[in-house]
Amino acid sequence: RIGFRMIRRVIVIRTGEELTPKEIATLSAADLLRVDMATITRGIDRLKSEGAGEQLSLIVPLSFSSLSSQRGRTELINPLKEASGLVKLGVICEICDIDGVPPGALLTAASLVKPFALLVVGNLNQPSPNVVTRLRDAGLQALSFECPPNLGEAEFIGWATAAIRAAKAGARSVLVYKVASPARAGALSSMGATHMSLSTG
Repeated sequence: RIGFRMIRRVIVIRTGEELTPKEIATLSAADLLRVDMATITRGIDRLKSEGAGEQLSLIVPLSFSSLSSQRGRTELINPLKEASGLVKLGVICEICDIDGVPPGALLTAASLVKPFALLVVGNLNQPSPNVVTRLRDAGLQALSFECPPNLGEAEFIGWATAAIRAAKAGARSVLVYKVASPARAGALSSMGATHMSLSTG
């Protein structure tokens, strides 16, 4: 176990509907910054309630738009430093909403948080050779993505083989979230994934 992973959640108060990751990515830069601040604050509160220094790390999702703005960088750096001081190894920064972002711009964002992070991770909706090739010079130390739900065994093997092969071509570390079972986590590990989380649903 490497620690907690914070998840961005946005719920529409009027309907109670939870936005999907793609819907979150379409929010305004100001709203995304508020989401990022709320997420990292919740992570800090949890670390304090569990006891400072008890967890190895904390995975914090940060929007690319927040890191690419002066206001976002100013507001996020101090919470990142605080969170890093509450864990044993340091914070893992996961940059989200990077689909279509130019590698140079992503490199700038990654370079800004690297001094405060154990790892800088790029979160992908779906890894593919074309996407990963474009990210090779973007300064990312790892890539992460979710395992699709409700896959049959053959579908899972086909997806996992292609996804891990593509991701490993662009980063040494590969994090796969929401894996359906320990057996499938073992299969992903044998293919080259370095870290997994199991689905809670």
